[in-house]
Amino acid sequence: MKQPYNRQFRPSIPVVTIRLYSSSSDSFSGEYSALVDTGSDASLVPLHKLIELQAEETAPGWLISITGERKPVSLYFVDVYVGNRALSGIRVIADP
Repeated sequence: MKQPYNRQFRPSIPVVTIRLYSSSSDSFSGEYSALVDTGSDASLVPLHKLIELQAEETAPGWLISITGERKPVSLYFVDVYVGNRALSGIRVIADP
């Protein structure tokens, strides 16, 4: 799958078009542009998108910054669709 870089940013950034699916509400989101960060340990999704989707909230978690600072976060389960490929049961961090 070949995806273009978003050249509106300097430097250009890799993005993909995704849709989210919630099995708890049996519904899909609209399409979103998602930043691809190959060095990331987690995926962040805006909280209001997860609430709209009625995604299943799981146990709380912790986000640890590169400085070691710990921050409590809410985690949700969603399926992430990139084109016709599904990444099922992905735990994402709700970004307020």
